[in-house]
Amino acid sequence: MALAAVAVAIFVVRGPATETNELVVPVASSPSDTGTVQEELDSEAIITYDGQGFTPGTITVAAGAVVTFVNQSDSPMWPASAVHPTHTAYPGSGIDKCGTDEEDIIFDSCRGLSAGESYSFVFEETGEWGYHNHLSPRDTGKVIVQ
Repeated sequence: MALAAVAVAIFVVRGPATETNELVVPVASSPSDTGTVQEELDSEAIITYDGQGFTPGTITVAAGAVVTFVNQSDSPMWPASAVHPTHTAYPGSGIDKCGTDEEDIIFDSCRGLSAGESYSFVFEETGEWGYHNHLSPRDTGKVIVQ
């Protein structure tokens, strides 16, 4: 029984077709004094884009996690903070900062990524952060940072 309590698991919650999939990725941990498992969220995650949308659509990570967006489609992809077209939902971000000294610290790739290219961002701020493909704004997702 104790072995089952400390097993590492990946949970994929699938809702109706109108909801996005959510991925919560805990890492192995040891039981606490009360016998319950204390789970820690991953410090790295990968979100893929296939031209039809992002997978997973929602992901939960720890504060300070590196999230990498990988373009697996044949078309360019431009991951950025919501809301289109300003990209200002994540604190400090904004499309107006692309091409400036602040470009490296905002949640915005600031350009279309070709097939096979990726963009990584460190999520320091806790909260729920929407994102989208600037080149196809209907393609959206969410990063939950705890």
